[in-house]
Amino acid sequence: CVAAVACFCIGLFQWHAWTHRLEFAQTFQTPIGSMQEFALSDGTTLFLDTDTHVSVSYYAHERKVMLYKGQVLLHVKKQSQRPLFVDAKNVRIEVTGTRFEVRSLGEDVRVSVEEGSVDVSYKRLEDETYLKLASLKAYEQLSLDERGFVKEHTLLHNPSIAPWKMGRLVFHKTPLSDIVKEFERYGVAPVEIKSEYVGQMRLSGSFEIARFSSFIELLPKVLPVKTIQLHHKITIDKK
Repeated sequence: CVAAVACFCIGLFQWHAWTHRLEFAQTFQTPIGSMQEFALSDGTTLFLDTDTHVSVSYYAHERKVMLYKGQVLLHVKKQSQRPLFVDAKNVRIEVTGTRFEVRSLGEDVRVSVEEGSVDVSYKRLEDETYLKLASLKAYEQLSLDERGFVKEHTLLHNPSIAPWKMGRLVFHKTPLSDIVKEFERYGVAPVEIKSEYVGQMRLSGSFEIARFSSFIELLPKVLPVKTIQLHHKITIDKK
């Protein structure tokens, strides 16, 4: 009996060691103003946006991507016996094969699905178990804060979940202050918004990331604001 128990324990240890054996590990990072696509050994691709940092670890029974900051578009090669997990802060996304985007900036995490489906869970701090929050299908988007509270669950307005990959930023009734912050992620000249009133003005549209100067020129034509460019600084104020 003792020998049987010992054999069972040895077998369990060997199985655990095999399933947790690291097969592949690598870190990927993009500087401000750059984007890059990376192809992994299983056919999965990661497209990193500006100023994004991820690490990838593959094991026998699971694949893991850690998003430290920025946003990444994933096209995951389907492997039903080896799901892929994306961890961003205390949020976990589980998928076997699909195309989706994860964004982790500030305190929030946002998940957008283009095809397939993903499960989104939150890691409980008290016991480190995961609580499933939602299952997202194509063209659904979920935004959460770092405490796991759902801030928004919506259908996408855009035909593509990652317009930044094509060099564009798309906004839908977005406050001007948030639009400026998004442009600043790509290394544009610093912008000062003179008042909260101006910063809360909302704007919709599709704009080229590389043509921020054209966006600044457009603003006074669509919003009651004036723009002043002095040296390397841009100021936006009400008219």
